[in-house]
Amino acid sequence: MNDNMSIWNQVCTTDMQYTKESELRGGFTAIDCQYHIMRATQLWGAVGQGWGYEVTNERIVEKGNFLLFICDVSLWVGSKENSFGPIPTLNAIIDDKGRLDDDACKKAVTDGLSKLFSHLGFSADVYLGMLDGNKYASGHKTQPKRTKPPVREPQPRQEQPVPSASAPTKVQNLTEEQVESILNLQQSLGVDNKALSTHLKAKYGASFPNVPASRYQSICVWLKEQGKNTAVAGGNECINELQLKRFWVIARQTHTDEQISRILALDFGLDSSRNMLRKDYDRICKHFQDQQVRHELAI
Repeated sequence: MNDNMSIWNQVCTTDMQYTKESELRGGFTAIDCQYHIMRATQLWGAVGQGWGYEVTNERIVEKGNFLLFICDVSLWVGSKENSFGPIPTLNAIIDDKGRLDDDACKKAVTDGLSKLFSHLGFSADVYLGMLDGNKYASGHKTQPKRTKPPVREPQPRQEQPVPSASAPTKVQNLTEEQVESILNLQQSLGVDNKALSTHLKAKYGASFPNVPASRYQSICVWLKEQGKNTAVAGGNECINELQLKRFWVIARQTHTDEQISRILALDFGLDSSRNMLRKDYDRICKHFQDQQVRHELAI
């Protein structure tokens, strides 16, 4: 008897209490990875004994304003020799708005593990015909909970007001592409967030990014002028908050905070990371990145 589908048939049906709906990206259903871990444990035994996974090739990469954690995830069943993968996966440690995600590494591993489980047939009733891992348009549901729609009282029809010919036209704010372009330009020129915010409020009476799209060119011109002023100063300004966050993420990969402070003091003459100059930023970050590479090679 052909048993190629034996695992698939045991795990393909999803218990919908371990899913949740989202309205993002047009609507999708997310499946809890812990549910798949529970199903794997029921099927093969405890993780590390009957099955397990391996995370390799971990690295941190800067891409534009993003700081990304990237790794490869493999899954094994029965023994480590019986494995498949790896699947590359990533998550943003710092996004293009400068926001730090403490769980970025865990999310990347979880996402890779979910994709590996799907290849064995886990929650196949949900994935089939859909896209993007465990995030897909929620047109298909297994074991849905049916509820009786509420009875609505008929509402009296209300007359819609006729818009006046002189009604003001709604102002179109900056598009996503314009916002991203401004942020990239600001970062590349080293213009401080506070300086940009003060300028926009004084000039247009608005805060970023709620600025009319028609002001995009003038904002770029202002940023370039500020960049020239910074360049003339010879880079003798301290790094901004975004650069400071990135530095600590990189340095903490292989050093404790005490070790980092000691290296900054002894090797670079800095009593605080906040006193790091922009002209020295890349050189100091590279120093700690090189330390990380040497540490990985030693392992």
